Amino acid sequence: QAERRKEQSKIKIRPKVMIMTTFSGEFEPWKSHLNLHRKIKVPGVDAPIYYNKQGLFVIITGETTPNCYNQLSSLLLDDRFNFS
Repeated sequence: QAERRKEQSKIKIRPKVMIMTTFSGEFEPWKSHLNLHRKIKVPGVDAPIYYNKQGLFVIITGETTPNCYNQLSSLLLDDRFNFS
């Protein structure tokens, strides 16, 4: 069990598309129309990031430049993701 968790922790999440919305009203149509039923919590990001099995992710960044900067910086610094 512990070995399997260790192997899974090495697997990087590779989003195919990352859609950035500024508030929940903008986010909701994406969530409902694209079957975004999975979610992941990223430290430093206020709301969970929703995604589907096809690799489409949607993040709510916030409406102000500093808030958007903080949200995206936290996402990019999370070592579970590979954005290359």
